[in-house]
Amino acid sequence: VAATIVVTVLLVQVIGCDEKEPALATLDEDRERQTEKKTTAFAEKEEIFCPLNGELKPLSEVNDPTFSGEILGKGVAVIPAEGKLYAPFDGEVSMVFETKHAIGLIRDDVEMLIHIGLETVSLEGKYFEAKVKAGDRIKKGDLLIEFDLEAISREGFDTITPVIISNADDFAEIEAERTSGAVAAGDPLLNVKR
Repeated sequence: VAATIVVTVLLVQVIGCDEKEPALATLDEDRERQTEKKTTAFAEKEEIFCPLNGELKPLSEVNDPTFSGEILGKGVAVIPAEGKLYAPFDGEVSMVFETKHAIGLIRDDVEMLIHIGLETVSLEGKYFEAKVKAGDRIKKGDLLIEFDLEAISREGFDTITPVIISNADDFAEIEAERTSGAVAAGDPLLNVKR
């Protein structure tokens, strides 16, 4: 009986050790894979596309300290070449200003503000026509707002349009693809890194 117990204990220890090491190795490998996935997911950049045809400018060149000082968020600005604003991603309209000169958009955890022109709130909606309302689901490229670019310019307003991530502090980095030159609606514009 004693010999059987000793043999059984030795077999359990030998077999047990052999089984535990691969199990621990597998567990360690699983942990490494999960860490890699988390690191990869964290490092991934989410792409935001341009909502206007026009010319890119850095926010620092916007003649309004609220935008140039990145008080409302980070991003770029576009001098529009035509009076059409398109959806920069698939998402949802969070808000259309009553004066239709600005719009808020959401995609997952990205919050965006697009402000057509400077001080254009004082136009009280004249020259702007919203094609969407708060709560609408949007697809990249959908027409959001039409505006009379020439009339707005004729009234003496700067039409430069800040395109900003308003919750920029929630992300590790907001990176512009570039900040100058001609740009078309749908071109890559910003990368948001978590």
